[in-house]
Amino acid sequence: MGLFVFLIFLFLRALFIVLYYLSPIIFILILIFDASVLIRHVKLLGRKIADNWITGLLQTGLTLLFLPFVLTYLLFQAFISKQIKKQQTNVQETQEWSEFEELESQIPIKKANPQDLV
Repeated sequence: MGLFVFLIFLFLRALFIVLYYLSPIIFILILIFDASVLIRHVKLLGRKIADNWITGLLQTGLTLLFLPFVLTYLLFQAFISKQIKKQQTNVQETQEWSEFEELESQIPIKKANPQDLV
């Protein structure tokens, strides 16, 4: 069990180091995909500090401590946001009324037999 925990620790440490060196690239990708995600996160931290300064400063400190993971999360959010905006614009561009034909035929309605209902 101890070896398993140690291996998980080594994996997370290596992941943190790799993401730490990739942080500038991730930051630039966030700005390219959707910069509003980064602005919303900074505003969220500002609101947290304004509402309750102790937890706000704690959350801001943890954000700075785990910056590579936070930037990776924000990159995922920016990518999803860009994809949703692209889908919405595609739907708006192709939104047209479809042709339809009004049918005169009626579906025969069968009356219920009272003995079948019991």
